[in-house]
Amino acid sequence: MSMFLDGITALFHKTPQEHLNGMWKIIKKLPPTPPSSHVRVHVYLGWTPGCDDTEFVMRHSALVADFPLDHAGRLSLARVTSKWTLRGCTPIDPCRRAPFELVQPGYLSPLAIRVLTDEGVVKLFEPTPSEGTLAMRDRRLRFVTALDNFWSALHEATLGRLVDTIGLVMTALLLALVVLGVPAALGWYVWCTQLESWLAYYVIVAASR
Repeated sequence: MSMFLDGITALFHKTPQEHLNGMWKIIKKLPPTPPSSHVRVHVYLGWTPGCDDTEFVMRHSALVADFPLDHAGRLSLARVTSKWTLRGCTPIDPCRRAPFELVQPGYLSPLAIRVLTDEGVVKLFEPTPSEGTLAMRDRRLRFVTALDNFWSALHEATLGRLVDTIGLVMTALLLALVVLGVPAALGWYVWCTQLESWLAYYVIVAASR
């Protein structure tokens, strides 16, 4: 049952790789340092113990975000996993280049944050997910890619053909007419329907007298 639920979660939520693909947009908006009572977190996908994170970053990107600390100054790892649909996350000891053993399961204490912070960043990695989760992520990525390709092709086929036929200016005018005309037509339909109801009501009242 647990493996089935993991598979369903992986299918209907963005995969970590999908989040990673759009991470460059997020990083551009991040301030130089995290806000007060926050900590900046990097999550490396595919990191393994002993891997030099400098070399790793040159070949891969990291999931990056600023996370708020709780009232006790702790970082909730559950908040990190839920943000990027991870199957778990483990801190990296930057000195030993090895997983860091948690004293408080699911949380990084203020002391642990100070010890693990390297150049202003707490580094985590996702332990290898189950084969079922990896397979489901792969199926979702292939589905999303195929869907994006379909919409791109449809967009190019319809708008491109329209532009070639009637010209760019006329296409823009036609699209504006559609965008403005549909709400106007719906409004007119609703108003006419309401008017018919009022007229029928007054006819019935007049006939009853």
